[in-house]
Amino acid sequence: MFLAWVLVPGLAAKLALLPFLAATRAAWYPVLQGEAYASHPGHSAAVMALASISGPLNSAQAWFVGWAAQQAGIAPAMLIILASPLALAVLAPPPPKQVQ
Repeated sequence: MFLAWVLVPGLAAKLALLPFLAATRAAWYPVLQGEAYASHPGHSAAVMALASISGPLNSAQAWFVGWAAQQAGIAPAMLIILASPLALAVLAPPPPKQVQ
Protein backbone atom coordinates (compact mmCIF):
# COMPACT_ATOMS: atom_id res chain seq x y z
CA MET A 1 0.00 0.00 0.00
CA PHE A 2 2.86 2.37 0.86
CA LEU A 3 4.53 1.81 -2.49
CA ALA A 4 1.24 2.46 -4.28
CA TRP A 5 0.94 5.75 -2.42
CA VAL A 6 4.45 6.77 -3.49
CA LEU A 7 3.95 5.77 -7.12
CA VAL A 8 0.43 7.04 -7.79
CA PRO A 9 0.47 10.44 -9.52
CA GLY A 10 -1.61 13.37 -8.38
CA LEU A 11 -2.69 14.76 -5.04
CA ALA A 12 -6.29 13.55 -5.26
CA ALA A 13 -5.24 9.93 -5.80
CA LYS A 14 -2.73 10.14 -2.92
CA LEU A 15 -5.40 11.56 -0.61
CA ALA A 16 -7.77 8.75 -1.63
CA LEU A 17 -5.14 6.14 -0.72
CA LEU A 18 -4.18 7.79 2.57
CA PRO A 19 -6.90 6.12 4.73
CA PHE A 20 -5.89 2.69 3.43
CA LEU A 21 -2.23 3.42 4.16
CA ALA A 22 -3.11 4.50 7.69
CA ALA A 23 -5.22 1.38 8.25
CA THR A 24 -2.44 -0.99 7.14
CA ARG A 25 0.13 0.83 9.26
CA ALA A 26 -1.90 1.19 12.45
CA ALA A 27 -0.99 -2.18 14.02
CA TRP A 28 2.78 -2.04 13.57
CA TYR A 29 3.69 -0.32 16.83
CA PRO A 30 1.59 -2.40 19.27
CA VAL A 31 2.68 -5.68 17.65
CA LEU A 32 6.37 -4.80 17.76
CA GLN A 33 6.08 -3.47 21.31
CA GLY A 34 4.35 -6.69 22.40
CA GLU A 35 7.08 -8.77 20.76
CA ALA A 36 9.75 -6.76 22.57
CA TYR A 37 8.14 -7.49 25.94
CA ALA A 38 7.43 -11.15 25.07
CA SER A 39 11.00 -11.81 24.00
CA HIS A 40 12.37 -10.57 27.35
CA PRO A 41 10.07 -11.90 30.09
CA GLY A 42 10.79 -10.42 33.49
CA HIS A 43 12.78 -7.55 32.00
CA SER A 44 10.01 -5.12 31.12
CA ALA A 45 11.88 -2.22 32.76
CA ALA A 46 14.87 -2.80 30.46
CA VAL A 47 12.63 -2.91 27.40
CA MET A 48 10.94 0.31 28.52
CA ALA A 49 14.32 2.01 29.12
CA LEU A 50 15.59 1.05 25.68
CA ALA A 51 12.38 2.34 24.12
CA SER A 52 12.80 5.71 25.84
CA ILE A 53 16.45 5.95 24.81
CA SER A 54 15.48 5.44 21.17
CA GLY A 55 13.30 8.60 21.25
CA PRO A 56 16.08 10.97 20.14
CA LEU A 57 17.05 8.55 17.38
CA ASN A 58 13.48 8.58 16.09
CA SER A 59 13.53 12.38 16.11
CA ALA A 60 16.79 12.39 14.17
CA GLN A 61 15.32 9.98 11.64
CA ALA A 62 12.27 12.20 11.16
CA TRP A 63 14.54 15.22 10.69
CA PHE A 64 16.62 13.35 8.10
CA VAL A 65 13.55 12.32 6.10
CA GLY A 66 12.28 15.90 6.19
CA TRP A 67 15.65 17.18 5.03
CA ALA A 68 15.74 14.61 2.21
CA ALA A 69 12.23 15.66 1.16
CA GLN A 70 13.34 19.28 1.04
CA GLN A 71 16.43 18.42 -1.01
CA ALA A 72 15.11 15.77 -3.41
CA GLY A 73 11.31 15.80 -3.14
CA ILE A 74 8.68 13.86 -1.28
CA ALA A 75 8.83 10.63 -3.32
CA PRO A 76 12.55 9.95 -2.68
CA ALA A 77 12.05 10.77 1.00
CA MET A 78 9.15 8.32 1.21
CA LEU A 79 11.34 5.66 -0.38
CA ILE A 80 13.84 6.23 2.45
CA ILE A 81 11.04 5.38 4.87
CA LEU A 82 10.25 2.26 2.82
CA ALA A 83 13.86 1.11 3.20
CA SER A 84 13.34 0.50 6.92
CA PRO A 85 10.83 -2.39 6.73
CA LEU A 86 12.69 -3.85 3.75
CA ALA A 87 15.95 -3.86 5.72
CA LEU A 88 14.17 -5.43 8.68
CA ALA A 89 12.79 -8.21 6.47
CA VAL A 90 16.22 -8.92 4.99
CA LEU A 91 18.39 -8.56 8.10
CA ALA A 92 16.16 -10.03 10.81
CA PRO A 93 17.28 -13.45 12.01
CA PRO A 94 14.94 -16.33 11.22
CA PRO A 95 12.63 -17.37 14.04
CA PRO A 96 13.87 -20.29 16.16
CA LYS A 97 12.62 -23.70 15.12
CA GLN A 98 10.08 -25.18 17.45
CA VAL A 99 10.71 -28.71 18.62
CA GLN A 100 7.60 -30.84 18.77
